Amino acid sequence: MLTHAHRLGPDRPAHREIGGAANRIPTEIAIKISKYLSVKDLAHGAVAWRALASASQDTASFIRAECARFSLRILGSWTARTDLLPGMRDRIAQYNHAWSTLQYTFGQSFVIPQTAYDTPWAGSFEWRSGTQFMGESGGWTYNAHSRVQNEVFKARVSLYENPSLRTGEMGFKNVQIDVSLYSGYVKAVAVDSVARYVGVLEYSDQDAGGGYASIPILHVFHLDNGNRLISARLRFYGFPVGAEVYHMEIHGQMVCVAANYDSFGQGTRSDVIVQNWTGAGG
Repeated sequence: MLTHAHRLGPDRPAHREIGGAANRIPTEIAIKISKYLSVKDLAHGAVAWRALASASQDTASFIRAECARFSLRILGSWTARTDLLPGMRDRIAQYNHAWSTLQYTFGQSFVIPQTAYDTPWAGSFEWRSGTQFMGESGGWTYNAHSRVQNEVFKARVSLYENPSLRTGEMGFKNVQIDVSLYSGYVKAVAVDSVARYVGVLEYSDQDAGGGYASIPILHVFHLDNGNRLISARLRFYGFPVGAEVYHMEIHGQMVCVAANYDSFGQGTRSDVIVQNWTGAGG
């Protein structure tokens, strides 16, 4: 015999009701709301609102959120057919598994023009910059080649984006950037593939008030067309002469430059600059 507390009937639901007014909103409304949310807001909302989480799995919004989660790129304006969504969800899951376990789908080899087997690689052991070196930044491989032409310092930075299922770029994309230098050679290259910036760093040895110093000068270009945006002098007193840049990153309007230098018999020391390049002096 069931007591009133245990009896199931019209006055008592079989399952506990989900608390919160938002969770009682119909799924159809949640679907319409999801179309107006950014990927970031959609991801946050799905955590707190169950209707939005379940609704987004049946819409293109879910694919947008999953692409953002795994750094996949959606090219241009995009809408997905509902009958294709299950297959797309499976492909994203397969990609995530392959990336986390290093089980790649395919491999290809490419030849970077005007390089050799002994071209120095930036950041490698006992790395020293020179007239030419290679490196990788922001998913792009680059070749920096400096030269003097008619007593004018110039450099060409060739950037290559490898084919990738993650980005949707199946061709070997190439961008050429020509740089007019103040003096010397290119010291470092950095790519922000999200903000679409390329940073090219050189030194200019100048009198900094207490003796000569290597003043870092940053040239920033647009990744898509190679147009120069700014040439900025970073930090007035610079690095000690002979300092070697071993790492540089550019993220939006911020740049970080790390350099090593010999401290006159006291071993190798490091110095780091973190600065907003848009406010640096020209």
